[in-house]
Amino acid sequence: MRVSVNDEQDQRLLWQAFRTELLRFVSKRVADESVAEDIVHDVLIKAFSHRDELRDGSRLRAWLYQITRNALADHYRAHRPLEPLPAELEEQAEADERAEAELALCLRPLMGKLPEKYREALLTTTETGLTQKQYASQKGLSISAAKSRVQRGRSLLREALLHCCRVEMNQRGEVLNYDLNDKCQCH
Repeated sequence: MRVSVNDEQDQRLLWQAFRTELLRFVSKRVADESVAEDIVHDVLIKAFSHRDELRDGSRLRAWLYQITRNALADHYRAHRPLEPLPAELEEQAEADERAEAELALCLRPLMGKLPEKYREALLTTTETGLTQKQYASQKGLSISAAKSRVQRGRSLLREALLHCCRVEMNQRGEVLNYDLNDKCQCH
């Protein structure tokens, strides 16, 4: 069938000519009839809204079936059941969380050993929730100076932690594992 898809009358013809055929095609691939009807409805709307992309009217049927296959693939992709994580991954995640929590206990004593201005900058911005800009305003510092204090405090804390512990991290900076050194004074 050769149909142009350029006006409302053509849209009605398109709907009448292909709706039943496409619905039969989709119904064989989707169990729920109402879902099949929704997919076909979306396909025909998409076909009409993208009608200017159809260059050869004699290829209308193939073009509609391609849109329909893509819509079915989208439907299956969106409704694919999620597979549960293997038990080993769940156990590993719990172990990682414990390692992070234990390591966090080291940070408090190490933070107490930082020079006052860096300790205060870190504590104020991490524990009270103030932004670095708010901290700068509160302390009468430039934003650049406040950021420098926070960054320097983080750097000193990281150095102290690495001196105290051997820390293994992933590419995102998340703790994977750690071992305390004999020199560690955080516990």
